[in-house]
Amino acid sequence: MILIKKENYLNSIPITSQPGAGSRHIIFHNHYKIAYLICELNSTIEVLIYDDVGEFERMQVISTLPEGYEGFNGTAAIRLSKRR
Repeated sequence: MILIKKENYLNSIPITSQPGAGSRHIIFHNHYKIAYLICELNSTIEVLIYDDVGEFERMQVISTLPEGYEGFNGTAAIRLSKRR
């Protein structure tokens, strides 16, 4: 369950990330109906298509770690640049 602040109110939207992923933080693209969900337990970013009424479709899953990495990993937040 993700809480989304929109126009001064919070709305909870169910998002099912990959099992064991540990969804942590979501951010929406400034111009497109795309959201980026960072997952802290498996160090991935899930790219989601958002329909503006509360439905998401997973478009892509990207690792934040190089292939074969076995050291400590952890993610907590994701930010987007205001540039296009």
